[in-house]
Amino acid sequence: MIDLIAQNMMLKLILLAALFGVVAFAAYLLAMALGTRSAERRRLVEGFGDSASSTPVRGSLRNDQVQSAWLNLVNG
Repeated sequence: MIDLIAQNMMLKLILLAALFGVVAFAAYLLAMALGTRSAERRRLVEGFGDSASSTPVRGSLRNDQVQSAWLNLVNG
């Protein structure tokens, strides 16, 4: 089998292309896994960061609207 591949140029190219495809696919999967982990880590750090240096996290848009309504009543 190895002699056949060694003598046939087309089989060599096919084997090299397949090997390249496998390595490229493995590198892609590794990059996606590392990218996902770093994005998750960044979200966690931003969520639990120092509250004095970061802006406060608000619950929702509805919560903001309710607070605005109460502020309007108090100020109004």
